[in-house]
Amino acid sequence: MKIISHFTILAIILTAGLYAQAPDSTVAPGSDSAIQPVQNVEPAATASVSKRLKIKMFATSQFDSLLDLLPNRDSIRQNCQIVGMGIEDSTNHLVVVVFDDQGIPQALVFTPAELNKAVATGTPGPKKLEQTGRTWFIIETTLKSAPTYITAYNTLLSNDTNTNSQAITGLSLLTIGGMLYGSYAFTRHMELGYGKVALMNYGSTALGDYYPMFLSLFIANATEINEKRWYSRDVYDSTTRMWNYSERPKITDYIQAGTSVIGFPLGIYLGSRLNIVNKDDYGKVALMEYFSQTFGALAFALPVFYYDHPFDTGTTPETRHYLSASTGLAMCMIPAGFYGGYWLTRDKEITAGRGTLPWVTGTMGSLTGLGLAMLGNEYHGIASTRGILASTIAGYAGGSWLGLHYHPQIDYTFWQSVFIGASAAAGTGVGVSFPLIANANNHRSYILFSIAGGWTGFYFGERLSLQLFEKSSRDKSTSDLRVNLPGIAALPILFSLPKTEGTFISPRDVPAIPVANLEWRF
Repeated sequence: MKIISHFTILAIILTAGLYAQAPDSTVAPGSDSAIQPVQNVEPAATASVSKRLKIKMFATSQFDSLLDLLPNRDSIRQNCQIVGMGIEDSTNHLVVVVFDDQGIPQALVFTPAELNKAVATGTPGPKKLEQTGRTWFIIETTLKSAPTYITAYNTLLSNDTNTNSQAITGLSLLTIGGMLYGSYAFTRHMELGYGKVALMNYGSTALGDYYPMFLSLFIANATEINEKRWYSRDVYDSTTRMWNYSERPKITDYIQAGTSVIGFPLGIYLGSRLNIVNKDDYGKVALMEYFSQTFGALAFALPVFYYDHPFDTGTTPETRHYLSASTGLAMCMIPAGFYGGYWLTRDKEITAGRGTLPWVTGTMGSLTGLGLAMLGNEYHGIASTRGILASTIAGYAGGSWLGLHYHPQIDYTFWQSVFIGASAAAGTGVGVSFPLIANANNHRSYILFSIAGGWTGFYFGERLSLQLFEKSSRDKSTSDLRVNLPGIAALPILFSLPKTEGTFISPRDVPAIPVANLEWRF
């Protein structure tokens, strides 16, 4: 590789500038046609330096394919800004004009032998998997498995022996360690962006935690399955020479424990097989998860408008009817909310921040509605409860709408939404501080100042977030298909090289060139 003088470099840059003004000579990226250099150009600035310097320039859309022929292509891509590329007529050298990391122009010249060697050894290997979210998946799966399996083992393995606690502890530790390495092995050959990982994590939460709990509550309150009690004799009293009996877990406790043990890995597997979004569409999955969870919460609020005494102490018939109705409704509304989030985003590009923002505004709207409903001094039983719930639901709907439509032209990033939520929480604290400092005894002042402080923090947090954060790997919302054809792009160069020994690649050697390379770019 040679270095040309700076004056010659400036001439080449001028040549590249003339070429950039000729759109008819460009070839669209991914075109099947071979690269065709433009006609010979000999600008006036070049003539004063060398009458023989003639550069055949290539279109900028062809640079990626040409770079695949160079021996140090990775270094050039990372450290240099490419200005132009072309073939010098007199020597058939490939000239690459770049600005280095200090902004100094340089011309990198590659001989035919160097190109020959790079092509012969530059066949790309297997495509590397994109696994930006794999670490998040492994860590969250391991942490969530601890309470799920420890609780389940305590229920399923309770018997008449005193040594069972040690066995349960050992089995729990074994499961947690196995979950770490099992999740690692399960995702070894899997494309894992944050969108795919969010689906898998929510699958383990829904089928490992929500559904086992709701199913056991529904069966317990809709049937008489727990009426029969089971007891274990676990301690022998040598003084009285009698066994002490303790009540064993209820049937529905066993149902909850068994379904959680099975549902946790099942949810992960189903999430990995669910291909409703691209692997990097974290924003869409976050929005689907938001509506799924909030619809599940609504299932416990809506039956209150039907039952007059849903929260009585004890096991009154109406309380049992309320619990069976709300848990059954929750099991239906969780997938309905998930599908509703999918329906809202099916034809849209949702960034991570845009999908996360409704979590912030929806929560703020719900708390605002709750606070406004509690401004009254007196509580009037079920009527007041229904009024509070109605105001909270209205606030949730308004906050969710605001999160979906607030500055629709802005593609918020994940950390921007997180910062907005943190700013709103800080604003709430600042608002509450004023009546605290004034030693106010009226609850209305605390509610009003907290609401005003929260929304003020939201407004200024949104303004500041636009200046503080840049996009990260979690903020990818779409992927595009890129077709790279280094072999076809190389043919005009290879067959124009001098036909001297060791530098010319004959047609029989062309199949060794990587003719096509299909890859996803995220």
